[in-house]
Amino acid sequence: MAGRPVLRATRAEKRERTRAELIEVAYRRFRAQGFRRTSLEEIADLAGYTKGAVYSNFPGGKDELFLALIEEHITARMHEYVAAALAEPTFEGAIRAVARRLSDYGAREPGWGPVLVEFWSHASRREGLREAASAAHERQVDIVAGGLDALAARHAVAFRIPARELARACAALARGLGAERFLNPSAAPPEQFEAMVVALVLGLIEEVT
Repeated sequence: MAGRPVLRATRAEKRERTRAELIEVAYRRFRAQGFRRTSLEEIADLAGYTKGAVYSNFPGGKDELFLALIEEHITARMHEYVAAALAEPTFEGAIRAVARRLSDYGAREPGWGPVLVEFWSHASRREGLREAASAAHERQVDIVAGGLDALAARHAVAFRIPARELARACAALARGLGAERFLNPSAAPPEQFEAMVVALVLGLIEEVT
């Protein structure tokens, strides 16, 4: 009786698994102790790989690893927010659903806001990295803008400013209030944040005639 065939992961599959594990460990460590204090050696060791494995997957080192982390985690979250909004029956309900998710994430992952600000500050002084970080951010803005445009079409409303700039304004409001909570965790409670987002968005729409 012939034995069962042995299924072996291909080189590409192994590389993808290594990459995913490094990103996941990096996400946890960066949130816990910040961008500058986290070393590639520490990430590699916690993930069970060598530092060489990190550079094999991320030739640009810690900067490239953090950018990959943004793409993996934050871009996926943007798609989740859009899906949640489109599942709501009313326009205002959709905006409230996104605001609540933003608040929930901030409460669950309080370390993410500070490390993102730290990385942006780091990237802003390095031209190539700044451009790469900006491009990643703009892709996320595009996702949210696409959701806003879909909502506007569904509910027969129009925005007074481009959807991309409204998406940017909502994100900036979330980050700004999140920064307030760096020092005072009780600042801008969820219900107030939700009210602000709703007021911002509803104040910039008009019915399509």
